[in-house]
Amino acid sequence: MHVVSPRIGAFPPSLGLRFPPLAATHVLAIRLMENAGWLKIDRYMDEAKVSDYDAVIFPGGCWNPDFLRADKHAQDFARGMHAAGKPTCGICHGQWVMVSAKMLKGKKATAVWNIQIDLENAGATVLDEPCVVDGNLITARFPYDLPRMIKALVAQLVK
Repeated sequence: MHVVSPRIGAFPPSLGLRFPPLAATHVLAIRLMENAGWLKIDRYMDEAKVSDYDAVIFPGGCWNPDFLRADKHAQDFARGMHAAGKPTCGICHGQWVMVSAKMLKGKKATAVWNIQIDLENAGATVLDEPCVVDGNLITARFPYDLPRMIKALVAQLVK
């Protein structure tokens, strides 16, 4: 398993953004509404190759998927994993990467309730179910649905 992340870039000083130095090499994990610690980045998105991975899970929460969805490399990676027939999973807000990668048109999917409209606007048939599998696209709504998503992921990896 690798934690793969876009590189943090420079932001215009006018935005007033300040990141701790640790943010260059780690991703802040969030558990519900609390900081859950820093996870070391194993590889950056611009280094990740579809051929190196068997599956991908785009994380939930708001900040990390929002940062990922804006990254061209993350979008390309999502499309590449899906096109290669490899399990391409998103949970909670992780489906935002799939929306930005324009890969949901005609697919069945689910997500946390407040972004289901985003999936619908991207052309997906949205189902309010714990886990939706459409080919190798696997989506789930929120952390309580994670066991069902992992079960569907494992079923595809061991077939």
